[in-house]
Amino acid sequence: MGISIPRHCLVTGCILIASQGGRCEFHAKAHEREREERYHSGDHRGIYQTARWARVRALVLALHPLCVRCEAAGRATIATDVHHVKRLAEHLDLAYAVENLEALCSSCHSKETAKEAFNR
Repeated sequence: MGISIPRHCLVTGCILIASQGGRCEFHAKAHEREREERYHSGDHRGIYQTARWARVRALVLALHPLCVRCEAAGRATIATDVHHVKRLAEHLDLAYAVENLEALCSSCHSKETAKEAFNR
């Protein structure tokens, strides 16, 4: 087992010791707040970098390890992506709602994303 060497926070000028992720606890929380604010300001893509999204995404994939579309078609394909059933840009209130999320394989998610782009 290796020895862990304490490192300083990645934020310039900060002298505190970094936790996992490279930032000290103070700057890690500030960074997460920044991402949440971007999401709430209308930049819906900001949610994909939040810790909350990572937790919800992991939960959906744990609950549904197989692609729901492939499964409905009689195929067993590992789900790798989490898709918003109701478009995120139009339903920000459902961004983290598990009932608005479905586990898809990469192929099904790409098809769904392309279909949505075409129907805008």
